[in-house]
Amino acid sequence: MGNVAAPALTIRRLRRLLARLLAPPRGRVSGFPARRDEIGSISAPIIWPLAICLFVIPVLIMVLSFPTWIERQNDATDAARAAARALVTANSWAQGVADANAAVSDIATNNGLDPNQITTNYTGSLQRGGVVTVSVTVVIPTTVIPGLTTVGQRHWTATATARVDDYRSLG
Repeated sequence: MGNVAAPALTIRRLRRLLARLLAPPRGRVSGFPARRDEIGSISAPIIWPLAICLFVIPVLIMVLSFPTWIERQNDATDAARAAARALVTANSWAQGVADANAAVSDIATNNGLDPNQITTNYTGSLQRGGVVTVSVTVVIPTTVIPGLTTVGQRHWTATATARVDDYRSLG
């Protein structure tokens, strides 16, 4: 009779051992029960401020800087086109440069730019069929923190070319 009862005990033991191995761990992964102070996680109060400071705020600053970059690029392009048109339609080079500078200054002040942050360069001639090229360089802030400050700067140059009319009268 002693031989028959022994296999039943080992099967029970094997079932218990398998139940322990397949059961989800309690407490820590190491198998020891969790201490009272480890039941709640402390990482959330640390992770959220870090995530906001390291990821959200830099992305927010970049997103707030994009409109300024695009606005200044468009301002430079508009100023170059207006200056080229004003220079081509003028009767003399000196009058054309004065009209072009006035056009660039008007565009700058209408769009909230300081006219001192814009530089212009004029090349070409006003001969019939000639070509006039205007380059306008605008200072663009690298980073904009609205209401506080701007950090860094870069320069953007827009170029416009206009052709002098073949049949214009030089007067």
